[in-house]
Amino acid sequence: MKRHRGRLIALLCGFGLWLIGVLYQGLPQASNAREWFRVLSNGALIPGVLFAGISGMTWIAGEGLFDGIKYALSSMRSRIRGQEKRYASYYDYTRREKKKGSSYPMLFPGLFFLAAAIILTLLYDLN
Repeated sequence: MKRHRGRLIALLCGFGLWLIGVLYQGLPQASNAREWFRVLSNGALIPGVLFAGISGMTWIAGEGLFDGIKYALSSMRSRIRGQEKRYASYYDYTRREKKKGSSYPMLFPGLFFLAAAIILTLLYDLN
């Protein structure tokens, strides 16, 4: 249930971003169907790229790409505070037990908005 709630919230936020983008570009002033499709497509692209990009960065971070930066910052912070380092070496830091079951609640809403943008772009090209 928690996973579905995250996706629903992301979907609602995406529709809010879509609405803001559409209103900012002037959908009410669009004079024909071609302009409507252009504005709707551009509006759907914003949350699609944003949510899919955030999901991609979350996945990359979960795979350990930023572990070196996180280890260096935590070591620096512990030295500044005068505390003992939590992990003796970078190897120990990378071998720590990681959280299981990462979820990406923004992935499917992001893909939904990207698909909507592609479909609306195709409709724009057909008119």
